[in-house]
Amino acid sequence: MQSNDTKVSIIVPVFNAEKYLKNCLESLVHQTLKDIEIICINDGSTDKSETILSEYANIDTRIKIISQKNQKQGAARNRGLENACGKYTVFVDADDYIDIDYCEKMYNIAEKYNADIVSTNLLKHKKKYNRYNVSYKEIKEAVGTVDKINICKDNKQRFFNVTNKIFKNDFLQKNNILFAENCYVEDVMFMAKTIYAANKIISCPNTTYHYITNTSSTVKSKTAAEKKKQDHVAAYTELQIFAKEKNITLPERLNYIESYFESPFIKTYKGTFKTKKLLFGLIPVKIKYTERY
Repeated sequence: MQSNDTKVSIIVPVFNAEKYLKNCLESLVHQTLKDIEIICINDGSTDKSETILSEYANIDTRIKIISQKNQKQGAARNRGLENACGKYTVFVDADDYIDIDYCEKMYNIAEKYNADIVSTNLLKHKKKYNRYNVSYKEIKEAVGTVDKINICKDNKQRFFNVTNKIFKNDFLQKNNILFAENCYVEDVMFMAKTIYAANKIISCPNTTYHYITNTSSTVKSKTAAEKKKQDHVAAYTELQIFAKEKNITLPERLNYIESYFESPFIKTYKGTFKTKKLLFGLIPVKIKYTERY
């Protein structure tokens, strides 16, 4: 559902984000690229999020509010994609924000290089310090699958960030790529499929997505820990099956995906090819690796 005058659709899932939402919306309504739409999916919020959204929508007609019962982030993003009119789409979480030139610079690079995906810097804001999870020094082009994975990797060798990227909408529609729903790990297969199908991915070094560490978010909740653990195993298992079918070489760190067990001191990851133990979740413990075919 593309409009001739909408260059970028910004999709924002919103669930009980009143503490951060105004800061997020301020960064969106003041984008230097004006030909945008801001699609906010109110995913069953019970705080003042809906009121804040309505206040901003009354001031800026580019803001569209869609309300639904709580179905988690994947379903909210899919609902946004169903209603997106822009040539490109970016995803912004309600507790994060973006530089005011974010859409303009990402859009211009996507247009210049005719890229299905453009990826930019991701700065993680923690209570005591900030750190770049993804940082680019120059514009680079990736075409082969390995290069496309490498250009998207963060400092933990994962390539699943969707929020520091811009996607061409007709590319997503043509390949029927959507997010997994009703789970906490919705972005793994979305990114695996988009990276595999993309004609090229370009890095954008001069704008930034700001990720705010929110200790009260749904994925941080202790009550959701077991569900998140199960979803993590399911997503990484599906990733490995997909990689095998498409003959994709995954980063070595991602091969431990069949299951994992956590104790107060040791995390054990069991995968198709290796088993890995981490002391305190960080320090590798030497074990004898055995291949299992």
